[in-house]
Amino acid sequence: MHRTFGLSAAMRSSALPATPAHRRRRRPLRDTPFHASPPAALPASAWDPAALLAEGRTIDLDPATADDADALALFSALVGATQRLLHTAGAPPPHIAVAFSGGVDSSLAAALCVRALVENSRNRSTPPTTPPSLSLYLGVSPALSPSQHDRARAVASSLSVPLVEVPTPEGSNSDYIDNEGLACRACKDALYSTLDWVGRAALTEPLSSSPPATPGPLLMVNGTNADDLADPSRLGLMSATDWKVVSPLCQVTKRAVRTVARAAGLPNWNDAASPCLRSRLALGVRAEPEMLGRVAMAEAATAEELELDRTRAFRASRQGGGAGVLVCSAVQGRHVSPSTHPPHSRRPTTRAAGACRHRCRRHGRARSRRSRVRRWARRRRRRARRC
Repeated sequence: MHRTFGLSAAMRSSALPATPAHRRRRRPLRDTPFHASPPAALPASAWDPAALLAEGRTIDLDPATADDADALALFSALVGATQRLLHTAGAPPPHIAVAFSGGVDSSLAAALCVRALVENSRNRSTPPTTPPSLSLYLGVSPALSPSQHDRARAVASSLSVPLVEVPTPEGSNSDYIDNEGLACRACKDALYSTLDWVGRAALTEPLSSSPPATPGPLLMVNGTNADDLADPSRLGLMSATDWKVVSPLCQVTKRAVRTVARAAGLPNWNDAASPCLRSRLALGVRAEPEMLGRVAMAEAATAEELELDRTRAFRASRQGGGAGVLVCSAVQGRHVSPSTHPPHSRRPTTRAAGACRHRCRRHGRARSRRSRVRRWARRRRRRARRC
């Protein structure tokens, strides 16, 4: 009996022609995409993004179908929401600290803050004596890959906003090192406490010898979007709530963030998500600097060997047990046919003791030489009966 991969019995009876299986031409196998096809976006015609944001609704725009006019309309609505966000305390804060990572979320949040401050200065009849200052703060630790570090510097330079690189002390927290489920919370606590501590220096306040335990007179902004809020595994959101960190993107999805970032001209609008290196480690694997460095080296070597750009999503993960680093082969948007795929990476065939097996391109499974001889004998007998 011949098997057809990927189709059920009902689908085979309706979708496949009546040609015998041994005479059908086998289609080349293709790898599945890293991301499945997303559902259709909200209709982009006859909509008011400002009203939707005021109602508290979540906005979704697909970058493949939305045009620049709708994306710019959403950008203007987000600027207005950011202006109101900066005046929640009745007056603009003296200093705005953006938790910056170089990703598209924090980059768009920084661009919205810049535009909101510009609009506030234009709308004011009398400018304030001390206008609020804005800085991007990048937490530097072994969990930050060198490629992401360089990318953050390049994006900050394109935004014309000063970038402040601050070392974060999450490596001294046992919850972070043990990596038993509380590492994300410990990391964000260290990040926001350090940002608040350094932000006080920008306000020329007297600093203590250690980061404070409560927020200071500044506003911290991050790039949390609506998809992040729906993810229950992000314990860092609890830390953001404790430190009163706000986000202008909490009502837009990740796809809408990319659409608006493309319309705003951000260079990283289509970059693949690149979380911290600690997220590559399985639970129970200690987040030590040596292990994080090995993961960063594995990802850099994989990107160089496969010639992957920043739009390709791949991960180098460290699983429990053993001492090696496992590189995942899931690559976004990469489709490879077996005819052009390297032989060593094709689907492995089974090998039995004493049997010579080969790759059957017609049916996609291994066949022994004995079965091939029997098939050839049957064909010869059929031809003889026809004659």
